Amino acid sequence: MQPAIVDRIEDMYVKHQADPYPVYREWRDKGPVVVDADGKVIVLGHDDAKAALADPAVSVDPRDSRWYQQRAAAGEVSAEEEQRYADAPFIELNPPEHTRHRLLVGQAFAAHAARAAEPTAQVVDALLDRLAGGTGCDVVREYAYATPIRVLCALFGIADEDDRQRVQDWSHFISRSMDPSNPVDPAEVDRVSGELRGYLERLVDARAAEPGNDVVSAMLASRSGDQRLTRAEVVNGLWLLVVSGHETTSSLIASGLYSLLTEPALADRMRAEPEKMPGLVDELLRLTPLVQCLWRHVKRDTTLPSGARLRAGDSMVIVLAQANRDPERFTDPDRLDPDRTEQHLSFGAGPHYCLGATLGRLQANLALSAFLRRVEAPELAVEPPGTPRALGGLTSLPIRYERVLPAD
Repeated sequence: MQPAIVDRIEDMYVKHQADPYPVYREWRDKGPVVVDADGKVIVLGHDDAKAALADPAVSVDPRDSRWYQQRAAAGEVSAEEEQRYADAPFIELNPPEHTRHRLLVGQAFAAHAARAAEPTAQVVDALLDRLAGGTGCDVVREYAYATPIRVLCALFGIADEDDRQRVQDWSHFISRSMDPSNPVDPAEVDRVSGELRGYLERLVDARAAEPGNDVVSAMLASRSGDQRLTRAEVVNGLWLLVVSGHETTSSLIASGLYSLLTEPALADRMRAEPEKMPGLVDELLRLTPLVQCLWRHVKRDTTLPSGARLRAGDSMVIVLAQANRDPERFTDPDRLDPDRTEQHLSFGAGPHYCLGATLGRLQANLALSAFLRRVEAPELAVEPPGTPRALGGLTSLPIRYERVLPAD
């Protein structure tokens, strides 16, 4: 049976950026795999999505796509474009190069991420202390958005407040520029990206000259046999941690704050049963992932569990947001249930499973728990200009409250 044909996924995002989930569900009702009007394979079913993410026949490198190969054969690929692919960060590489990079970055990052509870708690308490002088704030901009980047800066050994703010601003701009519903000037993206990269290069050089007890120094010292990371690879690894780790975690915290503020029974339960907070965090990840989909390309013919056949050169969009709500995998899939045990795909699967998953969960757990513990009588001040279901997540959430209690 041929897959159903649906609208171009890019057009769908423009038309339904406030809430793409009904369209995802409509497409899923046509089958676990459909094809859009441009010929891209759209994977919507949970089992097919998980299999595709782990399939060695599936590539993260656009050069394995029919689109790229046809352009290359016609002489339409510039040397600059080819160099960008050659210099890509390790998440855009296939094994075995990806395996080498991930091992070296991972062993440096994991040791510090495992000890991140204390700096995270310090960051969230300091941010809540700032709110103690008033009775209202924009809790996304002043709390959810500031938490992850300040934790990362602490792990990187960046203590200067002005530097932390600059890294936050650069990361925010670059992440928002990737949103298909938020077109920006490519020249401005290049300028901001260059500023962030230049800062990270100077940071790496400073740690090379004077190592410290931080992630940057650990990446420079990381070894596996005779393998080590080059300066450029360390910079790319830091770039990935900043741009990918900041926006996704801030969106997760914002989604949790929205749920706690709009569902009083849920907030009461989390206060009474704080041990359930990790379950709530995973449900938030399942229901409102900031990364709605992942692009992949087929290196050689393969078949998904549903029987859908993929041909070498096919480009594929794996819709994590719908795979996480697949009714064949999740009972009552649109309901937020902190007791749910089925595993979501918001961190991906296979060799490219998110390196920062543990840290992201930890930060959200501590940030949401501290907010419930310290902020008395919080409520929405105005109806927010969107919900966590929107592409790009929440960008603003004004609240009012009676007071902020001192830290324990």
